[in-house]
Amino acid sequence: MQDDPLVKIATSLVDSRPGISDVVREKMIGELVAAMERHINAELISRLDDNQAQEFLAFLDSEPDDAATVQFFTERNVDVNNAVTVALQSFKDAYVGTE
Repeated sequence: MQDDPLVKIATSLVDSRPGISDVVREKMIGELVAAMERHINAELISRLDDNQAQEFLAFLDSEPDDAATVQFFTERNVDVNNAVTVALQSFKDAYVGTE
């Protein structure tokens, strides 16, 4: 989990705020990672048309791993790297802007 890029981003965001106890720090990192994942998922889904979104909901029933999920979007001509970049930048802007 330490090599997870989302954990690294969350850690840098949390560590930029001094005076946070270790217990609170770990909880905040976990919550930020979950929020980033939701932000990325929303961005990816927003790039699907209605039929593809319905296919994706059915696809989720198979409990796909990350590689299968990336493949699903790639096969539907979604630029996954761009979607992730946009989502993370938007998330970071929103998070930093709350100060």
